[in-house]
Amino acid sequence: MNTRFAFIMDPLTATHPEKDTTLAMIRAAIDAGIEVWIAQNTDFMIQNDALLLHCQAVTHPGVLNSLPEVSDRQIKPLSTFDTVLMRSDPPVNAAYVTALQCLVLAQKQGLRVVNRPESLLHFNEKLLALYFPNLCPSALVSAHKSDLKSFLQTHQNCVIKPLDAMGGTRVFHLRHDDDNQNVIIETLTEHGQQSVMIQRYIPEIKMGDKRIILINGETPDFLLARIPNAHDLRGNLAAGATPEVRPLSARDKAICENLSPWLKSHGLSFVGIDVIGDYLTEINITSPTGVIEIEKQTNVSLARKFIEFLLSSKQT
Repeated sequence: MNTRFAFIMDPLTATHPEKDTTLAMIRAAIDAGIEVWIAQNTDFMIQNDALLLHCQAVTHPGVLNSLPEVSDRQIKPLSTFDTVLMRSDPPVNAAYVTALQCLVLAQKQGLRVVNRPESLLHFNEKLLALYFPNLCPSALVSAHKSDLKSFLQTHQNCVIKPLDAMGGTRVFHLRHDDDNQNVIIETLTEHGQQSVMIQRYIPEIKMGDKRIILINGETPDFLLARIPNAHDLRGNLAAGATPEVRPLSARDKAICENLSPWLKSHGLSFVGIDVIGDYLTEINITSPTGVIEIEKQTNVSLARKFIEFLLSSKQT
């Protein structure tokens, strides 16, 4: 029987094939002789004690600038797959949580799920970096305006962001004398109903927000620096940043080595950490991206390395 992988991902029509890491993984898997199926968060079904998936076979992987071709939708038992890869983008909403709970049950029945669904359920990507305070800039998480304004007055120059967004969405550069600080804090916290994160501003962001992909905790040779344009703070490709591939600095490597044992112990096999200057700012575990930009500039295929790791490993 062929090795069979299922990718839980966003709808194909919502992807950008020229830069989508999940599609790069799918192409690498098919190149390795793996039978690939795709589905979305809402495609799980539990019938009595059976876990089933509404899914489509990838009949042609496509190329860099084109979407894959897929079959008509079928219902498959999850037990027919060797591995399920959870690659759905945030937000972590009810559909996402329900899908993860189905995958927790599937894993308990012996299916390998990557990344480990319990870890995806347990850890918030923005908060996760705070598990390693010695690696992070000064930061505060709160829903209270008074807390956030006090932090801002102490550090003078900060970045404030929601805990549930991606791609630079609703990230603000905020100074202590900004006339808009009240409305920004009120908007992001929904008038005190949602916690947000405020971090000390790191000037080295101008040199790029560094995305480092760790496969099974292994420190890579290259990282992707996302350099903000002259009129934007955000080092996100979705916000117009310019990609530049670089070797890792000694500090970058030290951060990776600090994180590696913890990531492996929690079943986080494909992780994208964000580093600005010498500071860890985020640990992205849901659906980190960046492999295509790295491959374009180095010919190093992290998607292929990841698939090779999955084929050689029986870890769950």
